[in-house]
Amino acid sequence: GSWGVGRRGERMATRMEKKKGKSELLRSIEAKEEVIRQELKDIWDLSHFVGNETNRFDYVLEVVTDRKKSESERHKLDAYQTILEGTGLTVDVKIAQYTKKEHVFFQITASYDMLLRMASHLRLSKPRRLRIPTTLNIDRAVFRESDLVESVPFDYTFRDEFVGVEDELKFLSSQDRQQCVHYLIMSARITKENQKEMKSLLGGAASNVGASVVSEALRIGTATQLYCLHMEAERLRLSKVWAERSPIKSVTSLLPFVKGHGPPKKDIRHYLGDKITFFVQWMQMYQGSLSYLVIPALVIHMVLRPLLWLLGSPISEEVVYFAHFVTISLWGPLFIELSRRGMTGRAFRWGTLNVKHREIPRAEYRGTMRKSPVTGREELYSPFWIHVIRTLVGWGILILLLVAKIALDTKIFSMEKYFQENYHPRILVFVYRPLYGVVIDLGSTVYSLVSDYLHRWENYKTETNFENAKIRRRFAFEFCNSYLSLFYFAFVERDMVHLKEMLVAVVITKQIIGTLKSSVLPYFIFRYKVYRRVTQWKAYAVGMSQDYQFTQVDTNAMLESCDEDMISDYIQPIIQFGYICMFGAIWSWIPVVALFNNELMMRAVAWKFCHAVQRPRGKLAEGIGVWQGPLRLLSITGVIVNASLLLQEAPVVHRMISAFVEFTLGKAISPLLAMVLVEHAVIALILLIHSIIESVTPPGYVRKELARLAYVKEMIMSAILQQQRKKE
Repeated sequence: GSWGVGRRGERMATRMEKKKGKSELLRSIEAKEEVIRQELKDIWDLSHFVGNETNRFDYVLEVVTDRKKSESERHKLDAYQTILEGTGLTVDVKIAQYTKKEHVFFQITASYDMLLRMASHLRLSKPRRLRIPTTLNIDRAVFRESDLVESVPFDYTFRDEFVGVEDELKFLSSQDRQQCVHYLIMSARITKENQKEMKSLLGGAASNVGASVVSEALRIGTATQLYCLHMEAERLRLSKVWAERSPIKSVTSLLPFVKGHGPPKKDIRHYLGDKITFFVQWMQMYQGSLSYLVIPALVIHMVLRPLLWLLGSPISEEVVYFAHFVTISLWGPLFIELSRRGMTGRAFRWGTLNVKHREIPRAEYRGTMRKSPVTGREELYSPFWIHVIRTLVGWGILILLLVAKIALDTKIFSMEKYFQENYHPRILVFVYRPLYGVVIDLGSTVYSLVSDYLHRWENYKTETNFENAKIRRRFAFEFCNSYLSLFYFAFVERDMVHLKEMLVAVVITKQIIGTLKSSVLPYFIFRYKVYRRVTQWKAYAVGMSQDYQFTQVDTNAMLESCDEDMISDYIQPIIQFGYICMFGAIWSWIPVVALFNNELMMRAVAWKFCHAVQRPRGKLAEGIGVWQGPLRLLSITGVIVNASLLLQEAPVVHRMISAFVEFTLGKAISPLLAMVLVEHAVIALILLIHSIIESVTPPGYVRKELARLAYVKEMIMSAILQQQRKKE
């Protein structure tokens, strides 16, 4: 018995030791896991990086130098600060060191008085109160108190006459501050007196007299980047009301009878400026118009198609196609004109309607100094014929790229026939067609890189001309790049089955890739930069107990730069609009897919501006601008393409139209001529819609308010003239 008890005791002791060893091992593993989990939490939690310091600065200029700076590098940093302060800016320097390199951040802002002077120089529109003498003989019951306030270019000399000028926080919006500070940063120019000093500052690179010092430093690479600084409290608030908005509110905002559930345009405009806000407003109108287009599509599929099937009609598909053709042909111009009308009303409420600021030369504009024939002052000048030649070269390169894209597509289509003959046909639908969507996106990416360089080389003088040229040329390339394959299957192969398969694959693939590239990819690039910086700090600070402290300036520097032109954001829904106008009758469910894709895209756009990219510089706008032209072109092209497809797909409908025309005119015509007449009739109807809506644009309340304000001004001026005549 004692022997058994002893053996049991030994076994129990052995089990206890093993259990104790396992528990210690588990505790050590859990401790290591906790350390790793905490590190990952520190890396992936954005709020850990951003300090609680008060954001007093508008812009940040980043310069990277060696940790052991030489005398020349110290002189360069002092020169940067001297140049910026010499333009009237306030500069504060911060240094971040986590490797052998030092990141020097020049935090830039300006005093309120200097901002007012720049607002006067840039002629920013601000409200000014009219001072009417009390002795003036007018009927004051005719006008309201708000009529005594008019929006005029700000004048620093008469600043006391402007409403709210004493309020430093509200008189100038964040968009106004950014414009003024950006102009001051770029106003430091290379002169004949400091050309040698600037050459050493720019690393020995040759620069023309009159060029902007900061712009040249960014182009050459002696300065890393210049970016707007996020305001953390406002950014997080905007993220909460926009990016983290309830999906139910997003869906219900598409219904015409539900109000107040749309994007917070007031907050977006306050933080991001007019241009981005008008894009959000236009996308909301586009989504609403798509919801209206879904209704006739459902009626055609659920009512008309079953009815024709029950009646045993042999032309049911042709009638359905013709119904889609008419619906989409009228939907496009109605959306374009009504959205423009709504934009005009919104611009009037925001005070940006017909407001023009002073057009100043771009900081990247290059030329020689000459005396202006208008003002008599020194200004940069570049001969017009040089710009024309460079523009023609740019268009020539665009044509060469399109020819190369056509040759590549021809090779791809020949390979498609090989796959179709030697492999299972379904491989075209699930593998080959989506891959072609990737090829289209790669073509867009390559051209965007080439076009950025070309447009800078063409040397546009003003920002407006620069952006409009980029938009027109980018749309010309995207039009050929996106629709070429569909035109091939529609009019060369005349294969409607493959056309529909290609349309479905290209639309879905482009939407997914576009959303990932514009919003998701920048966010993960930012996270990778954060992880890399933490790793570099741990390798650099061996033996140090302190962790790397991320500041707001440091975090903003790691974000991707923002596309201030909004071309990549606009081009995706506009190309989608073209798919609907030209090929919506082939695949009638494309409005439903577009509605779903656009909702995901807008949520991704909101997340991008709040979390994934640097803060964009706010820009004045009164609508979507030059993008109205591509929309109208796509609408007219959609009528021509659909009429041509109808000629192929609905011969019975053609014969019916020919018979109607013959009965009306008493003369027989060919089906082709009949469809040309139908196409011209639809285009004439589109032009009629445009003229009707144009006659009521801007909206009635805007026209009445403008007419009343004009009457009040005329009444005041006539009273002043009468008073002066009496004195004489």
